[in-house]
Amino acid sequence: MKNKKLTFLLLSIKRLFKRLIIMKFKDKTKILYCANISLVVSIFVLLFVNLVQSNMAASEGFVMNDLETELNNLRTTNKEFSLKSAELQDLGRITKVAQEHGMVLADGVDYIVIKDYKDVAIK
Repeated sequence: MKNKKLTFLLLSIKRLFKRLIIMKFKDKTKILYCANISLVVSIFVLLFVNLVQSNMAASEGFVMNDLETELNNLRTTNKEFSLKSAELQDLGRITKVAQEHGMVLADGVDYIVIKDYKDVAIK
């Protein structure tokens, strides 16, 4: 978008200079007057474009700063959640909570082996 506007302005200035060159003035002062005016106009246009681009860069800097702050906050929150997750996954804590809820350790594990098992689809 920025480049399109700048290109349009530069093409407009180029067309203005072409018109001045194509026009055949008999008086040299008129040519110099038109050239000076077009030069002044082009300088103001370029200064305006420079000002707009500087403002856009400054505003992008503020947005970037806000995003970096948010990223740091999210990293801190992520660390807190990782610590909480590690605390909740601790085996000693899980054993204690299981005993508080009346659960007991299993004595052994029994496996069920099914012979001649075939896939069965339910209709």
